[in-house]
Amino acid sequence: MAGKDKMYTMQEMAESLHVNKTTVYRYLKKQSIAPATTKSNANLYDATVLQQ
Repeated sequence: MAGKDKMYTMQEMAESLHVNKTTVYRYLKKQSIAPATTKSNANLYDATVLQQ
């Protein structure tokens, strides 16, 4: 899949899923999903997290 290397912020995931950023935050915290990396003070997650 071509877009697998793309990294997403919580805001981008929320917009993609049409939910609030807080909803994404709560899900990630509940599932104990850590960010793949941090860049410019923003947590970045890979495409597999978005699919979950």
